[in-house]
Amino acid sequence: MMMPTRIQVDPPNPTPNSNDASFTSLWSEEPDDLDVAAVLNAWRNQKIEK
Repeated sequence: MMMPTRIQVDPPNPTPNSNDASFTSLWSEEPDDLDVAAVLNAWRNQKIEK
């Protein structure tokens, strides 16, 4: 049975020396435009390459 799962990611210590977007602050925001059907379709159509 598939079930949604919530996770909590702690910020790394020490933090990486980079200029990337803030992972923790951006993941807590709602998406502007989310096509759930397209996301599910992409997940279901993934192929495992060996």
